[in-house]
Amino acid sequence: MYIADNILNVIIVFSNIFTILNMGDAFQLVYEHVLSSDIRIISGCKNKDLLALITEDDTIIIKRISHKPKNVASIDEIIKITTLAFKEDGNAIAIGGDNGLIKVYYLESKGLVLVSEHSLHSEAIGILNWLDFPRQFSKASYIAERYIPNSSSKSNLNIDGLSLLYSIGSENINLIANGQYPFATFSKRDLSGEQFSLNALSFNENLTRIVGLFTSPAGVFIGTYNSLILNRKSENIYDIAHIFTKCEDSFKILEKSLKDAQKEWQFISNSFLKSWLGGIEEVFNKNGVVESVQEVLFQCAGTGVIPPCLAKFIKDGMQNAKQIQLNEEKLSLQVKNIEILLLQNIYHQLENLAFYISTLASYANCPDTYGPFGLDKSKFQKILNNLNKLLKLTNTTMELISDAHYDIKNTLSWLFNWNIRLNKEEEQADQLEESPVNMKKLLDFLSDSDRIYFKSLRNNLKSGGSAWDEASLISLYQKVRKRWVEAFNYSRSVFPKYIIKQNWIQISNTIPKDFSMRWNEEAIIVATCIRNNASIYSLSNQGNLMMEIPISITAKHISLYTKNKFQIVIVGSAENGSEILEINLEGLVWSPIGSEKKVTPTETQSRIFVNDEVTLSNINQNRGIAAFTFNERLFRIVDLEDSDFA
Repeated sequence: MYIADNILNVIIVFSNIFTILNMGDAFQLVYEHVLSSDIRIISGCKNKDLLALITEDDTIIIKRISHKPKNVASIDEIIKITTLAFKEDGNAIAIGGDNGLIKVYYLESKGLVLVSEHSLHSEAIGILNWLDFPRQFSKASYIAERYIPNSSSKSNLNIDGLSLLYSIGSENINLIANGQYPFATFSKRDLSGEQFSLNALSFNENLTRIVGLFTSPAGVFIGTYNSLILNRKSENIYDIAHIFTKCEDSFKILEKSLKDAQKEWQFISNSFLKSWLGGIEEVFNKNGVVESVQEVLFQCAGTGVIPPCLAKFIKDGMQNAKQIQLNEEKLSLQVKNIEILLLQNIYHQLENLAFYISTLASYANCPDTYGPFGLDKSKFQKILNNLNKLLKLTNTTMELISDAHYDIKNTLSWLFNWNIRLNKEEEQADQLEESPVNMKKLLDFLSDSDRIYFKSLRNNLKSGGSAWDEASLISLYQKVRKRWVEAFNYSRSVFPKYIIKQNWIQISNTIPKDFSMRWNEEAIIVATCIRNNASIYSLSNQGNLMMEIPISITAKHISLYTKNKFQIVIVGSAENGSEILEINLEGLVWSPIGSEKKVTPTETQSRIFVNDEVTLSNINQNRGIAAFTFNERLFRIVDLEDSDFA
């Protein structure tokens, strides 16, 4: 493989020498590299020199592409990635999968950190885009937060400003504030109709208007929509997104802490039952004792008489006093860990949730301000009722675990002192004070499933199975979590009612190979390409115009490029390889849509890559650079402006 890669690189170098000789300095090649895997997706960041590559085996590679390009992060994904988008500042990415899952990663110095997941689509996600709101907001805070312990969760994107991540699937569109709070879900029918496919969505600079590009067997259609509600309610979106994220943090901490506490307690209980009660049962079975362990221990506690087989078990098991002491110290530490988990992580997070959900319930009382968000007070009140139950149950469980700890320690002490007596070590017995043992309390605890909210506690602990019943902390937490999800599933359906359809126009009766769309002040500019033809459309209140431009290549990709001039960049197949073609549109004559008048551009430049087939392209408007893959694995960066990029 190493030799083959070197041979391929030599071929590439010679190919580029011929290319440069033929084409001069147009579109300066500033970087190229042969990758070890085929590239399926390429996506750039708007405001930073970052580019994401998705390989055939769904590895995400983030490259810094200015100066000396290098990898800054990579991660192997388990989902089949269909699309990727950068947050405009480059601090985060979102990926969409063929299973409808959206994952949001924060880009940190140590790499990509998963911060949230959203199951908002039932089908593959086709498009993701992540925009910044036009106005900035100071970091949200509430006076009560001064008294709420800081969250240790890594999921909180506490960032200044507000951003809008939108996802498009074959059935619906979702709007997600700051990559965390999904506040609107549109069905395809809300924007067009059953027979149309949504291929692109674009917001104007103020987010007050939306344009969608749709296709059907009849051709290409453009729909425009009034989204002024996004701008007017941006402060409220930011506020609720802050609360939603805080609640999601608390839910994550709660779920982990509950599982850790349950696991720790089961370990303690299993260890005690296996080492002592289970051991006694085994001795009884071998010696034909028909009474239960409880019955025999009650008799021992009441009469002071121990059956011979139990006496032997006690003597054998209690010889190593140092080990017993270490076990008791370990037990105390484990119980302390549980109490910390319950008291600090669980109880405090429940308080956090109660505060924030009460705030949301109060917002639901203000329909004039928060009506578009579909906040239902009754749904939040049900969550609060269950949270109060959880708080009480946490206190009760903590007390009962403390009682159990006390009883287990006393049992060990009781067995140890019986061993001393059995061995008639009177001198040692005089030095040790026997701990008072409430054997009945211990056995009641182990057999009463209701007190500790375990289901058949003793049997479950012996088998190592899950021991929590309907009234348990975990099951009650799951009920709270379910109601939380239901509340926001309902609320997301309300916001789309405030997005108003304005215009609908057909611009072409053929489906293009590729297209590009953006706002240019108040006009919507659409560029399409098919075979040897490029079409440019301008849609505005002043009129709907177009121009058709014959091109010499078979177009594959087209992009509007408006950094310094009004241009398009087309990439396609040429006679002897692939060609990048840049056309200046300024000064060309527009005609009414449908006239099909062709225009000949007077200012173009191009570059041919001999014997290389272009497969993917991405253009960074702000930096004036383009990234391409050729033959699936050859990665190139081209400077569109012959600047000092390199």
